[in-house]
Amino acid sequence: MSLVLALIGLVAVPLLAIGTPRQAAELFAAPLGATRQRVLRGMGFLLLGTGFVLAMGDGDVTRTLIAWIGQLSLAALLTALACTIVRTRRGGRGR
Repeated sequence: MSLVLALIGLVAVPLLAIGTPRQAAELFAAPLGATRQRVLRGMGFLLLGTGFVLAMGDGDVTRTLIAWIGQLSLAALLTALACTIVRTRRGGRGR
């Protein structure tokens, strides 16, 4: 179950990042449309909700929820690092 939750987080957080106007403008040459960004954000939130429901369905809810939050934090860190690397390689602004 822990691997499934980690994979859900590793997919959901980048979808949320790409769905924001700032990251989409910095990561893609052509800007994404508003509808596409909304769909990406919706998919990201749907996956996060699915991960939360799966974490709640496990026998030891407290331990699984703490592990889910930790894995979500690691997914956010990896996504931030990946966005930073892509932005610096493309010569974008490095805040």
